[in-house]
Amino acid sequence: MLVSELFIFTRGVLGVESYDSKTVKSLADLFHWSIWRKLDLRNCAHQACIGIRANHLSGDCHYKRELLRDFMKIRGHEQECMRRKVMGSLSVNPFCSETAAKDAMETVWDICYNDTKPFDRAP
Repeated sequence: MLVSELFIFTRGVLGVESYDSKTVKSLADLFHWSIWRKLDLRNCAHQACIGIRANHLSGDCHYKRELLRDFMKIRGHEQECMRRKVMGSLSVNPFCSETAAKDAMETVWDICYNDTKPFDRAP
């Protein structure tokens, strides 16, 4: 029997809205692992896509959260935040050099950013 577990770590959670974001992000990760049987985290593009989708669907890069983190731009703050978080995640993957990580992220960006499954739309 296969048992899936969801753990939500609340360190750094700033309130209900942030908790909701972390929950959606965790659910998106669970969705990736349950649906994408051939997920390979040695593949920079796979990991980049997970990061793009999780950050986009969770709303973690919403301007209110970015303002609380002292990151704010009038335009493009969400995508800049998502790129920063994805590159941070890829930077600790020993299979992804900085160049490979950036190339992978740019290659999958449009497809993964616009993929909102299992939701109808991003928040």
